[in-house]
Amino acid sequence: MNLQAILNMRCVLALILPVCLLALISCASGTVRMPEPIPGEILALMQPQPSPDANLLVPCPALPQTNSGLIPDLLRNHLAAANMSNACAQKHQGLIDAEAERKRFEAERIDRATKALEKIHK
Repeated sequence: MNLQAILNMRCVLALILPVCLLALISCASGTVRMPEPIPGEILALMQPQPSPDANLLVPCPALPQTNSGLIPDLLRNHLAAANMSNACAQKHQGLIDAEAERKRFEAERIDRATKALEKIHK
């Protein structure tokens, strides 16, 4: 065995020996107690909020314009604008309903988590 091999072996032993000693010391001091599992009600607070349907987040289209002052053209334009306005109002109501549902869902989650925390601290 040459001098270089002996030096390499000493370096390896110098690295392994402290790790082995630390492992033995930690085993001698006992096992680490695992923390209690987190209740599902509290884990639920970390879940992302449901977002509203993507079609509710699209802006309403611009209302049509007429280039003619003729009554039939004005009537067609008025009916088209009224239909588009009604469709936009329905979409807006859907967004209002989705936000109300999100607030209700969030209030329920907070209530469940509060009860779970009270149960833990009793």
